[in-house]
Amino acid sequence: MKRFLWSNLIVLTIMGIILWGIIGFGTWKGSSPHQGVLILTNGNFITMTDSIPHVISDRALVIENGIIEGFIEEENLPSDAQIIDLNRGFVLPGLFDMHVHFGGLPFVDGHGIPGMLVQMLRNYPDARRQFLEYGITTVTSLGDSHPRILNIRDDVASGRLEGPRIRAAGPMLTSPDGHPVSTIFEGNRWAIASNTRQLDTIEDARSTVNTLADEGVDLIKAIYTAGHRDNLPRMKFDVLEAIVSEAHSRGLQVVVHTDTPKDVEGALNAGADGLEHLGWPVSRDTTGVFELLSESNVGLIPTLTVMTRGMASEQKEIVYQEFRNQRESGGIMVVLGTDAGNLPAGSSVYNELKVFNDAGLSPFEALQTATIHAARHAGLENQLGTLETGKLADIIVFNTNPLEEFQNLEKPVMVFKEGRRIFD
Repeated sequence: MKRFLWSNLIVLTIMGIILWGIIGFGTWKGSSPHQGVLILTNGNFITMTDSIPHVISDRALVIENGIIEGFIEEENLPSDAQIIDLNRGFVLPGLFDMHVHFGGLPFVDGHGIPGMLVQMLRNYPDARRQFLEYGITTVTSLGDSHPRILNIRDDVASGRLEGPRIRAAGPMLTSPDGHPVSTIFEGNRWAIASNTRQLDTIEDARSTVNTLADEGVDLIKAIYTAGHRDNLPRMKFDVLEAIVSEAHSRGLQVVVHTDTPKDVEGALNAGADGLEHLGWPVSRDTTGVFELLSESNVGLIPTLTVMTRGMASEQKEIVYQEFRNQRESGGIMVVLGTDAGNLPAGSSVYNELKVFNDAGLSPFEALQTATIHAARHAGLENQLGTLETGKLADIIVFNTNPLEEFQNLEKPVMVFKEGRRIFD
């Protein structure tokens, strides 16, 4: 009997060591914050500070302790600074992806169930690496395992893990059996429990929002849709109103998943701060919605790549025209979010930028959606989104000019996050 117990204990110990090794190895740990003075010379700095392109090509960018100190003449460089020659590269602020799902990324990357489990236990190191490789230094998680996503966010912020800065909404707030409970999560009790909260009353809404606020979420995401075919339970309007009201009382932004003009109208009337997804598929009546948009001052994250995936070119053009109509209505700010988790991390931002260009935005306007517009929508415009004094030194460098060779834009050759050189 003792021999049996000892043999089982040895087996369990070995299995524990192996599991610890699997989880611990490859988590991609962080590094110390940047200290000292760093000067980037010989670059073309696209500052994103104005409504038209502003490029500084005759001065160097000074960074101290991870903060941009400003531009100086290259003839006056201090002798004790670290200097990096950018070889005439083109420089932008770090990019944002304002709509991601970490939990779906291992599946998109082709991991099987065991691989997905390992990625999750390691806190998604592949996804964190891919975002930064492509210069995506800030992301917004809009529906991930809660509270695990908050722990990952905090570990990145503290430097224990490397990765993009994370804003996290925690679980998605939806109606009983609404999307995604009865769609992509159907039958998956763990995903439903950790990734969603199903709300049916005003009291449920207020209590849940306050609990999430106390737990430290950065914003709230609500689902207000009956689906493209109007065959799902839509959240009650008074429940959505209560979510928005309670969140605003706690200083939290509310973004709302919408699928149809009716959804958009309800979200705007409830006081939503942002709309996720384009809001209407082909051949929907948009009467009256543009007027609401023009008065709303909301952020629109259209996720055009996902919304038009699989469409014929004629259908895409109809969606693009609706997108143009929304922009021309005024009152909205287009912000880049990809729905990564349905698409790969990092590279999907470049696809979305190019689709914006196909849909009528100039290269500079498209880049605004992933820099200054995203920073404003996130409430981070005083810290990120432009290359100017006092902001965090999230910086990416390209060999080609993104204002002229936009459709050929690929991953940057250098990535800095708060002054630390992460990739080159």
